[in-house]
Amino acid sequence: MATFQSGHKFVSFNGRAQLVRDRALIDKLWSEAWRVWFPDGKDDPNLGLIRVDPTDAEFWDTSGTQAVKYAFRAAAAYVKGERPEIDRNQNAKVRL
Repeated sequence: MATFQSGHKFVSFNGRAQLVRDRALIDKLWSEAWRVWFPDGKDDPNLGLIRVDPTDAEFWDTSGTQAVKYAFRAAAAYVKGERPEIDRNQNAKVRL
């Protein structure tokens, strides 16, 4: 599983991962800023890519008024000892 966040938007996906050491692809994607983590540059033996073939993914958008609505529902559910109701406009789950 991998999860990414940008502000109030999240995406999470499940799948099968594998380590890829494709030097041509590493050369194409290389950013000099990464030298901080890989001092030997593109030829660093510790550098590799992770390829993920996803099986399903989930997207959440809790920005703007959605965040306020969700916070209210989550707080009410917490007080009742329940799980919050999910707004289908805020969340999407997809089988890939």
